[in-house]
Amino acid sequence: MNILFIHYGNFTANSMAHIGPYAEELRRMGHNTAICMPWLDDTRQFYAHEKVPVLSYAHALENPGMFDGQPPHILHAWTPRELVRRFCLRLMGKIPAKLVIHLEDNEWEVEERARTNPGETLFKTHPLRGPKFLEMADAVTVIIESLEDHIPHSKPRLVLKPGIDLGWLDAVSKPPLTRKLFGIPSSYKILVYPGSSTGANRLDLENLFQAVGQLNKRGTPCVLIKTGIPDAKIRKKLSGETRQWIRDIGFIDRNLIPKLIRLADCGVQPGACDSFNRYRLPSKLPEFLCLGMPVITTAVNLGEALKDGFNARLLYRSTPEEIADRCQEMFAHAKRSKSMAEEGRKFGRKHFDLRPNSENLLAFYAKLKAGPSKISARRPPFPEGDRHEIAAHPPTADQPGEMEPVELQVYYPNKSEFLELSSLRRRYSPQSRVSLSFPFQPPQDLDWLRIDPGQYPGEYIIREWSLRRADHTPALSWQITQPPDPTVSVWAGGTAALEPGNSTLSLISSGGDPQVWFSGWPKTDLSGIRWLRVTVEARHIEVKPNREPNELLNHLDWLVEPG
Repeated sequence: MNILFIHYGNFTANSMAHIGPYAEELRRMGHNTAICMPWLDDTRQFYAHEKVPVLSYAHALENPGMFDGQPPHILHAWTPRELVRRFCLRLMGKIPAKLVIHLEDNEWEVEERARTNPGETLFKTHPLRGPKFLEMADAVTVIIESLEDHIPHSKPRLVLKPGIDLGWLDAVSKPPLTRKLFGIPSSYKILVYPGSSTGANRLDLENLFQAVGQLNKRGTPCVLIKTGIPDAKIRKKLSGETRQWIRDIGFIDRNLIPKLIRLADCGVQPGACDSFNRYRLPSKLPEFLCLGMPVITTAVNLGEALKDGFNARLLYRSTPEEIADRCQEMFAHAKRSKSMAEEGRKFGRKHFDLRPNSENLLAFYAKLKAGPSKISARRPPFPEGDRHEIAAHPPTADQPGEMEPVELQVYYPNKSEFLELSSLRRRYSPQSRVSLSFPFQPPQDLDWLRIDPGQYPGEYIIREWSLRRADHTPALSWQITQPPDPTVSVWAGGTAALEPGNSTLSLISSGGDPQVWFSGWPKTDLSGIRWLRVTVEARHIEVKPNREPNELLNHLDWLVEPG
């Protein structure tokens, strides 16, 4: 059987952790699979399923016989979003395939809650055309049972939960990453949130961040390590005292996610019991459970199948106070938490095992393939309003502005393969002086420190940095002096040059990646260090406008109407 999975995003989207394993497992079972995406870009470095071909929408339309001259028998469209819908209509005008549409969220709630702008029209599900697209499908799959509420009456359906290759999961999760790698003191608790901010989950993430701040105020030192896209709007609402406990590490290799999860003391999935969270299954929960992590999650979606206090702890309001309370309970009762984690592990491995889930999916496909086709190979009519809708809202690029955040990163001696992963990162706004503090326990062989004060060309002012004890008193400090301190070497790296002043250091960068390296300080006992503090300022930053929405619309313009 030839199966084409049609994705709405790039390689870093959470949905790829669902599509990729199924595509690879079905291929291992002897079937031809491929993944089709709007465009192929450098996020491919995060793609973990090299045996499964990937192709762009344009390539698929030019080569409908993509499986050794044969077309796909099954088109599995991942969500009914507008760019997926338009592409499927185009391709179905060329081939007689069966159409399956997958739902992983309440798409209409996502449209209301998500961070969107006029240039993102294609990334949403249209309130009228989306339901019509579902009506014309041969069948629908849903990530969770509650989403069956959104399926047309009597439509063939399958509950398709995320599939996890348990052998792969066990292999890549050992050995785990270490606290030393991240410079986190042993007395600190660690939470991990492997996922991006999508806009739709903004309130849930804000509550989690506030809960981490509350844990620290209550005397339970705790750091949250987060992957994926950060959300500047959330950060602006947090106090500096709370922000210092949030560690953003960006996108990381898929094989590192299980290692990162094992580093955590417990897994937390925030979420109010509302119409958004009821119709979803957060992608991190299956791995939390299958790895035997103590789990705290919302009482809706997967929480409806879990038993509070037996295989998880459930959140009924998901307020910062409730999240912090549940975390403290987990931390304080190790034996009970271990028992819940083991029961959660049994639950996860029963429901998310890739092989039996793939066998069910294959049987579903086979039954569809044997039945009559709903859609003949013809060019379907396109709604007249499609082009006018796009033209009425031309996409606008993000323009540089005073509040455009820049990212400071601090690197320190570590294993070279983990240097980027373990760097200390914080976003801040230009035109204002900021002092950023990081929970940090450096290695005793700390003989150099590299500070990247921003990622854009411009001028950056570095005023001081210091390694501090638990009570924030400095043990090792640097600030520029006149004449310069001969015991500390300072030099620029990347595309930057230094201009020393009386009390500051200006870093002038004509390109990206400005760096300052420090080394050569006197031998110092670092065993009591618990903080790193950096005071910087960004000036005259040349932010390159993000024109991706405009470029994407131009790229997909020929998908709007038959030419």
